[in-house]
Amino acid sequence: MAIKVTAGIGGISWLLAGVLSGAFISGDRTRANQSIETNEDKSFRNKYSSVVFVFGLPFLITALIMYLIWGV
Repeated sequence: MAIKVTAGIGGISWLLAGVLSGAFISGDRTRANQSIETNEDKSFRNKYSSVVFVFGLPFLITALIMYLIWGV
C-alpha cells in the first residue's frame, strides 16, 4: 500500500510537471503558444514545472527503494 501511495504521488507530480512544461502537446500547438505567450507566463510555467518535478522525485525514489527492499 505504501509503495502505491508514494508512487502515485510522484507519478501525479510528474504528470502535472509535464502538463505545465507543455510536453504533451504537438509542435504546431507549441509554436502557437509561444507566439502569444508573455515572458512572465513562460517564466511561471518553467518555474512551477521544475518545482513540481523536483517535488515528485523523492516520492518516486522512495517507492523504488521500497519495491527493491520488499518486492511485491
